[in-house]
Order: sequence, then structure tokens, then C-alpha cells
Amino acid sequence: MGKFAKGNTVTKNTIKNILPSTLPHQLLDENLITSWIAEITNTPKNTVTARLKDEFNSPGINVARDFKKANLTPYTWSPALGDFYKNTDAFLYELVIWNLNRLKRRMRRRLANFLHSPKKHPNVLIIGDGLGCDSLYLAQSGYNVTYFELPGYSSTFAKKLFSLYPKNITVLTNPDDIRREYYDAVICLDVLEHVPNPPDFIKNITTYLKQNGILITHTPFFMIHPSNPTHLKQNRKFSGSLKLFRRQGLKFVEGRIDWNPIVLQKKSQNSNFSLTQFAKLIAVKTTGLYLALGRFSNAPFKWVDSYRKNKNKWLEK
Repeated sequence: MGKFAKGNTVTKNTIKNILPSTLPHQLLDENLITSWIAEITNTPKNTVTARLKDEFNSPGINVARDFKKANLTPYTWSPALGDFYKNTDAFLYELVIWNLNRLKRRMRRRLANFLHSPKKHPNVLIIGDGLGCDSLYLAQSGYNVTYFELPGYSSTFAKKLFSLYPKNITVLTNPDDIRREYYDAVICLDVLEHVPNPPDFIKNITTYLKQNGILITHTPFFMIHPSNPTHLKQNRKFSGSLKLFRRQGLKFVEGRIDWNPIVLQKKSQNSNFSLTQFAKLIAVKTTGLYLALGRFSNAPFKWVDSYRKNKNKWLEK
């Protein structure tokens, strides 16, 4: 990987030491976070604290409650679900606790590992980053970051977070403002399971990438669970499938065996494929057979919800 200093080979520990923290310290300040949410949502601070504690104890409970109040059909797309995304503040609570979670922080560290260096992939677009923690982390790591999120409570929170750091993060809330064929990398984590047409969504993403640019993605299509009523059952058919990406001109290049995440590249079909990449592809396709069970049932993945809960962390330093 090169030399960090004369005579010192770069190691994983060296990289870990030179990268920023995977968690903005503000997210550990209970008083600050409750104040921000109270201000953004016009909600009493004691109510905010109570809802955060509910979320800590039962991940997804705030979204599930608001979803039920809205009288929506779980796991099913409708125009009313689109309105729900715009109007509910429940995702603020879910995302605060999720971004504190050790699983999410580990995922954030992997982003830097797969991007390799700001010199290799300087311009990064992050789609659906919610509170902006991934965007901030990569900006602090030296990348030129564009944060995209639809206007609402989450993007308002992200702007507050970004304002505390002297980093150049471009904030976009209109998809028409995203530059075409400009980005070296697009990151899209835990988004596709929510959208009504994943193939069209991915096709659009490829237009943002330069030739040879990469998409880093993770999508739990299989997570059809009461705590995730906004995940669409119609998308389960894509669980464990790379065809979804290949049909849009994206070729697998690397990734974790658990698909968290995988990396795909916008490149010509006749490009070379190394032996190492082939071995990784076989490993990912093998675990894809397990993920494919999610096309029929969530039963093989019921352990995921409790595993996630066990990795939660509360707002305290």
C-alpha cells in the first residue's frame, strides 16, 4: 500500500490511527442532540429524550408507531408512503441511535477502506445519508463530499452538524442538482430497500459516475420485519442478486462476504477481471445464496434485529 514514513510500512493499525473518529463527538452529547431535535421538530426536550430511549430499547419503534398512526400498509409502496417520508420526524430518532450503533460505525470505517485514498477517489457523492455522519467522516478523511438527501428533518439536522466543522461538504436536496458523470464514487447505504423501482434508481446512479467510477452499496432487501415497515416486500426478489447491478453496467470488483458493503464499477463489459476479484466474486455469490432466502421469507434473518439491538450505544461520552 506504500510507505507512511521512511522505513515504516502502512498497516491497518496505522490507517486506523490516521483516520478520524467514526462518530462525531456531538452525537454523544445528549443535551445537544435533544436540543437540536427539539428545535427542529418543535417538540419538548423531555419528549425527545423519552423517544430516544424508546428507540435505544426497541430499534425502529418510532417509525413503526408513526407508520401505524398514518394507517399505511406495511411493506407496500404508495403515494401516501412518499408523504410519510416527508412528514414524519421518526427517522431522526432511529438515525441518531443507528449512527451510534457499533455496526454502523464499523460500516463507516469500511467506506474509507474501500475508497482506498482521496487521491484515487477524490469526489464522492453520498445518497440518503440522513444525519450526515458518513459525509462528515469522509470529508474529515480528505474527500470532496456531496451530501444528497431529500429536504426534511434529516437534512436540517445534517446542516447543523456540518456547520460545526470547517469542511467543504456540498449539500444538495434536489436530485436535478446532482452533476452527471462527475463523481469518482457514489455511496448508497440502506436506501434501495425503500425505493419503488431499484433498477431505475441504480440506472440513475450510474449517470452520476465517471467511467471507472465505483458504487459502494449495502441493501438489506431481506429485512421485512415489523421494525422496518417502510422496507418494500416487492423488492425482496433482489436479495442476494448481483444482476440488479450488472444489468445497469456495474461490475463487481470487491466487497465483504456478507455484502456489507459491496463495490461495483462502471466499466466496459470487456474489461479484465483479476484472479483475486474472481475469488471474491465466488465468495460473495456463495453468501448470496443465503441472502436469496430472503426472497421468500424473513425467517432466516430474524436474528439480525436482536443482533443490531445488542450493538446499540447511548448518548454519553
